[in-house]
Amino acid sequence: GKCIIEYIPVSDFSSCYNSFNIEYTSKNLDKALDLSLKCRLEISKELDNIAALKKKANNDENKILELNELNYKSYDAYLNYLYFKIKDIDIGSSNYRTTSERKITVVNAMKESLPYLENSIYYFYVIKNKYPSFYKANFDSLFKQRISDYEKSNLELNKLYDFFGDYNYKFFLQIDPLNPLVIQETDRLTESLRGNEQKIKSVLIEFVRNNVDYTFSTNWQTNWVNPPAITLIKGKGQCTDSSVLLASMFLRAGIENVG
Repeated sequence: GKCIIEYIPVSDFSSCYNSFNIEYTSKNLDKALDLSLKCRLEISKELDNIAALKKKANNDENKILELNELNYKSYDAYLNYLYFKIKDIDIGSSNYRTTSERKITVVNAMKESLPYLENSIYYFYVIKNKYPSFYKANFDSLFKQRISDYEKSNLELNKLYDFFGDYNYKFFLQIDPLNPLVIQETDRLTESLRGNEQKIKSVLIEFVRNNVDYTFSTNWQTNWVNPPAITLIKGKGQCTDSSVLLASMFLRAGIENVG
């Protein structure tokens, strides 16, 4: 007397995405741009299918469907990231009046694409923490790939910030209270503490102290500064990394005069 809903993909996303990867790897970027848009249409079709199934599914089935939903959303965000990355790939070779002007343009382009990559990482982070029994090897490899892309992009940003000759510049620009991981963890910790600023500070300080292992480097002033998402995911960092994470969480929680 029970109907079991089997999850059956309705899109052609896998073949589309594989073709996109081939074009992107071969640097056939015009074709890759077209394919990224087609892939996103396939993802939209799949998400619609999942939404329709979730209306009929029971709790156990919904877990499977939500897992697939998170997976497709991660792909969608990643394709957005690569779409902007491809569009801006020739910025470094474009003609600008000054080196500084070119570098500022590159920084702005990278900061436009990185939030999509952050969202992609966030969805995998949710899968890993909410559905650990389903977190298989292919998910882990994709998660690590996204993190690697994120680290490489932020390392490049730090090098660009160093060009401007002010360590504090890159330090403060990494503070990000709108990062989805920062939002999730901060809201989880402070939801019941609204209006109690002192308690909020204590809870967030204690969280960072207990969840980020301190690593020391004599080159801390020339090393790149971790964005808060990387510090949260890896659970380790230098004092600068912990400070950026804590400042991001303070700002998310509404603590003023963070600096």
